[in-house]
This record gives sequence, structure tokens and C-alpha cells, in this order.
Amino acid sequence: MRRNLIFILSLALVIRTALPIISWGVNGDTHRFFYSDTPTYLLPAQTLLNTGQYAANDQPELLRPPGYPFFLIPGIFANALIFITLTLQIILSVITVALVYYIAHTLTNSRRTAQFAGFLAAIEPLGVLYTNHLLTETLFTALLTAGLYALLQAHQKSTLRPLIIAAILLAAATYVRPIGIYLPCILAIPLALSRWPWQRLAIFLVIALGLPSLWTLRNIAVANYPNFSAISAVNLYFYQGAAVKAEQKQIYFVEYQNHLGYRDQNQYLAHHPGQKNWSPAQRYQYMAGEGLNTLMTSPVTYAIIHFKGIFRTLFDPGAIDLLKLLNAYPERGGLLGQISDRGLVKALGYLLTERPFVFWTHICMGILLLVYYFFALLILKTKIRLPAILLLTTICYFTILSGGPHSLNRFRHPIMPIIAVFAGTGMGTLKRLSPSK
Repeated sequence: MRRNLIFILSLALVIRTALPIISWGVNGDTHRFFYSDTPTYLLPAQTLLNTGQYAANDQPELLRPPGYPFFLIPGIFANALIFITLTLQIILSVITVALVYYIAHTLTNSRRTAQFAGFLAAIEPLGVLYTNHLLTETLFTALLTAGLYALLQAHQKSTLRPLIIAAILLAAATYVRPIGIYLPCILAIPLALSRWPWQRLAIFLVIALGLPSLWTLRNIAVANYPNFSAISAVNLYFYQGAAVKAEQKQIYFVEYQNHLGYRDQNQYLAHHPGQKNWSPAQRYQYMAGEGLNTLMTSPVTYAIIHFKGIFRTLFDPGAIDLLKLLNAYPERGGLLGQISDRGLVKALGYLLTERPFVFWTHICMGILLLVYYFFALLILKTKIRLPAILLLTTICYFTILSGGPHSLNRFRHPIMPIIAVFAGTGMGTLKRLSPSK
């Protein structure tokens, strides 16, 4: 068991270490490791180091919770941001592979199944790819996977320690990406239905929800903003709401985003001159209200947009992001805008005619993704118990919330370790069902 696990982790380490070296070699620098969202994490981290205040542009930071900015501080402090951060992310990604192995073993008590799952996690493209970006994906997924593993251990044991660890890890994941904030409540449903002791369930929820509540209190205290993060307000206004209005006006989504001032605050204020003296908190609350009102008045239109986003999240293989990292695709190729405006089929048609290499890379990685899904679906042939239900609930949670006009493969990243667990279980099931020679 130990020898096989060491091989799997070594494979994961080699692949994850090789990709940034190759990227640096073909690009001649490290600029491809930065993403459009990266500055929004770097700025509050740098401000915290320089002033001791968690702020950006002389205002309390409300957009990004402190999880990932704190993670960036060692690299900034040592003046080795890329090297230290990517090294830490590679280590976390390898740990996530190990967690997949142990979760699969917990589910099935089968060493072979755990080996299948660990191997699939080791070579899974998104797990490899996003260790090379200064983004939240790797840290968030590691904390989430560790939290789920601890929760499975809490189900098996009567002691409080794994339960408390699970709650703390899930709360920490929320501090990295706010999308995780409601997950403990959703996980509590199957736990309650399985007649978990209410005292244990209460302890889990108090910790998992209470720790993020401290940051909400901080936002109220420093900016009178009564929410955990303002990113949902920005998304409601500039993504979900903008996509609905662009559809109604029959214009391109990105064009309407630019019209609203998504990338230019002066343009935004030109549309809302009365907000020039507003605080950031007041603007975010306005954005949230306007965006939500747009969705409420056009629920069918948005539902279609949302489910298209879910489809992209589940089936975008990530080829474009990989090729960008390897300098084989422009940094700003405009594919997301084309997919949102013209649909996935027409966008793929564009790639086939204009960029055939990109198209066929897309197809190959897409086939690999379908292989993961095929074997994962075989878990339906097994008896599904509470641990598997908790993992399936997590998949459903992130899949449903991943929809919208901004959806791409990044939003699938948190569930891929679970997909690897189920795919490994499916492989084990297929082997058991195969006829003996």
C-alpha cells in the first residue's frame, strides 16, 4: 500500500513540477502564471504587509476575503512570489491526491480502488493546470477535500476531534472562496436525515458557520457592509444581470459588460453620477439589488443562461488554459465571450476553422474528461451509503452554483477530486464485475 501510494504521489509531483518549468522555458518569463483575477488578491496582501491594514486603494477590502491573500504573503515577503507560491500550491495539490486515495479507501475499503482513484487524481488536467496560476483553486480544493475527508472520519468515529477539524477546514475554505459559505448547511441535510446526533451536528454548524461570521462582523465594523464578501454583488451586476440584459437587447455580453463599466470605474460612474460620493459598500449593495432585481424580473431568461453555464463548467476540458500556459494560444483569445454570445458549438466551429491544433487538443482533453465521468457514473451500480451521499451532495452544490455567463472549467476544479474518487470506485466495480478467466 505504501509503495503504491508513494508512486502515485511521485507521479503527481513530477507532472506538477514539470509544467511550470516547461511554461517558463517556452515563454521566457513567468507572466503566464498570472491571471486576470490575480491582482485583486495581490493588492490587499501587499497592503497588509506594508500598512498592517487589510485594504485596497485606501479602502477596507470587501471583495476578497483574506484566505488567499494571506497565502500569498510568504512569497511577497521573500520577494519570490512565483517560486514560493507555486511550490506551496504543488505541495497542496499532491496532498489533495493523497486525500483522494484515502477517501476512496474509506468509501470502499479496497486498496486497488484507492490506487485507481489516486492515479486518476494525479493525472487530472485541472489539478495539474491550476497549480501554475496565482489563483484560489488549488488552496480552496485542498481545504475542501481535507474537510470532506475529516467529515467522513467523523462519521466513522464517535470522537469530536475529526468533526471539529472538518468544520474548521470547511470554514477556512470559505475564507479562500466565498462560494463555500453555504456548503455546511447543505451537508447538514443528509447528516440530519441519517439521524446523526443533534449535538454533533450543532457543533459542526456552529464552527463551520461561526468562523466566517467573524469576517462578516469585521466588514460591518470597518465598512458597514453586512456580508461576507462583495464578489457576489459584482457577479450579480456585471455577470448574471448583464447577461440577461445583453440577451434582451440582443447585443454581445462582453460588449454590454464594457458598457456598464466593468473594466472602467469612470464609465460606471458616468452611468451613475449620484454614486460618486458613495462608499464602496453602498455601491456593492446597489449592484446586488439591481442584479437580483434583473434576475427576478426575467427568471426564464436567466435560467437558460445559468444552465448553459453549468454545461460549460462540466464539459469545458480546459485545453485553452493549458495552451495559454504553454504560449500556444493568445492570453486574451476572447473565447469566453464567443461561448457566451454564440454558444459552445459555434465557438468550437471557430476553433476548428481558425485554430485546428487548439480544436483537436480540446477534443482529446474532452475525451479524457468523459472517461472520468463514465467511470464515475458506475458508482450508481453500487449501494450508496452516507459517505458517498455527502460527496455527491458536494458535487451537486458546486455544480448548481457554478452556472452563469462567467462559467468555465475553473469552477469544476473543486469537484474533480471527488470525481476521481468515484471514477476510481467505478473502475474497481468494473473489475469486480468482469467475468473470471
